[in-house]
Amino acid sequence: MKKASLEMLRMLVDESPLAIIAIDSKGKVLHWNLTAETILGFPADEVIGKTLSHLIVPADKLEEDEAIYENARRGDVIRTHVTLRKTKDGSLLCVNLSTRAKFDKRGQIECFVINIMDVTQLKVMQDPDLKLLEEQLRERQRDLEQKIEEVYRFSYAIAHDLRGSIRHIKGFAEIIDEEKEALPAQVIGYPGRIIKSAGEMNQLLDDIYELSRLTHGKLRVRKVNLTGIAQHIIMHLHEDSRGRQIVCEVAPGMVVDGDENMLKIVYNNLIRNAWKFTRKKKTPRIEVGMIERGGIPVYFVRDNGAGFDMQYVNKLFIAFERLHNAAEFEGTGVGLCLVRRIVEMHGGTITAEAEVDKGATFWFTIPKQKANSVTSA
Repeated sequence: MKKASLEMLRMLVDESPLAIIAIDSKGKVLHWNLTAETILGFPADEVIGKTLSHLIVPADKLEEDEAIYENARRGDVIRTHVTLRKTKDGSLLCVNLSTRAKFDKRGQIECFVINIMDVTQLKVMQDPDLKLLEEQLRERQRDLEQKIEEVYRFSYAIAHDLRGSIRHIKGFAEIIDEEKEALPAQVIGYPGRIIKSAGEMNQLLDDIYELSRLTHGKLRVRKVNLTGIAQHIIMHLHEDSRGRQIVCEVAPGMVVDGDENMLKIVYNNLIRNAWKFTRKKKTPRIEVGMIERGGIPVYFVRDNGAGFDMQYVNKLFIAFERLHNAAEFEGTGVGLCLVRRIVEMHGGTITAEAEVDKGATFWFTIPKQKANSVTSA
């Protein structure tokens, strides 16, 4: 197709009275025309690469939305489906929706094309109760946000109060440990166990609080030097593990737009996991790098450690699920859940590949973010 024809097609799409959206087979936005920006309130550069359902589908419409795509996967064209969609500011629109799948020559889905017409005013004219329903839905949304805030503050209070008790237990155990020569032989090891358990409880509280904070928080976007973050973490690990010989390679020049503090949590968890699970290897090795797939940067942390059985990979990013015995490798089972949540908050995805006793590789993407000054609550 000639360049002039492409420009004409693009202009026709952008000037359409319908919001025209294209998403890939996984629900990520590929195209977002000007009318979609006007109707739904999101600029295109805020939504490209993000999951459409997370942006505009109300929670109580998610199952309905999935049913629409399931029908489209079978080749059905869904026309004139009236439903609700939400805008950037949280308002609800009554829309007339059409959806169809585009297939390639092999019968694989290339994308879904969605057309949206805002029919809110028409429905209000036909049904005066619709405006009341919209206000009730907004009230429910405000209640939900308030409950999330309460859970966040409750988690913080619990973590704060329990830390004080744990500090006292640990402190008394350390005093006893210093005088352990005067203890009966059968209890000499008890203080050490108490100290270790107190440390594990404290780490678990930290992880629970962090998980709660991430649920509540928002991104502070800026340029982030991932290479520098990884190098700093590895330097501290070497200092804390003197005498351990481990080869670590970090690729230069890895810079992204993202929340620096959150991305530090990602690398801290992934690199510390690699450090931990290579403990029993004679020649441990960790690699932190980046490759391009289809023009998209994909970041990875790779090790040659204990690995895991890929049949359990779906449990990997679920809170408190552990694929290794706690007696072999310490941990709370929350770290990778934090990593997944942070990556998804940036609009990215994370996957893992592994083989038992041959190591693991964690792959993740961080799409380009729109710079802002949003702060966490």
